[in-house]
Amino acid sequence: MLSWILLGAEKELGLTSTQQGLIASITLVGTTFGAMIGGALGDIIGRKKSLIVALLVSTIFNLLSAVSFHWMVIVVMRFFQAGGSAMVMVIGKVYIAETHPRSCRGEHAVLTDSASSQGASLIAINNYLYIPANDMLFLQYF
Repeated sequence: MLSWILLGAEKELGLTSTQQGLIASITLVGTTFGAMIGGALGDIIGRKKSLIVALLVSTIFNLLSAVSFHWMVIVVMRFFQAGGSAMVMVIGKVYIAETHPRSCRGEHAVLTDSASSQGASLIAINNYLYIPANDMLFLQYF
């Protein structure tokens, strides 16, 4: 999702192509660490508690990322936000498998997996409609 706003952020924050690349790629690094930590955390403190922790981490760092105005702060916030999101994905799949009856387990797992694809499509459409091409100056009015 972040790549759709990098062109506007380039103007707003004066980002170089290297800084843009770091912001975009740190998400993959955070996702990798979050997935590894999520599985272990679920085993240690339980699926339900670890799912709540992961949702809090993802939400808090996503909000902090949204209000950050320095590229390095955005990099750090995106790392932790991606880690929290990966933890939610990993823990959520196992939680569904452990708590849902066999008769509807597969259906609920597919619905959970497809929700992220549907959300990404809606975000792309939203950005296309509401973010002017290569210009995020509309943010000054909010």
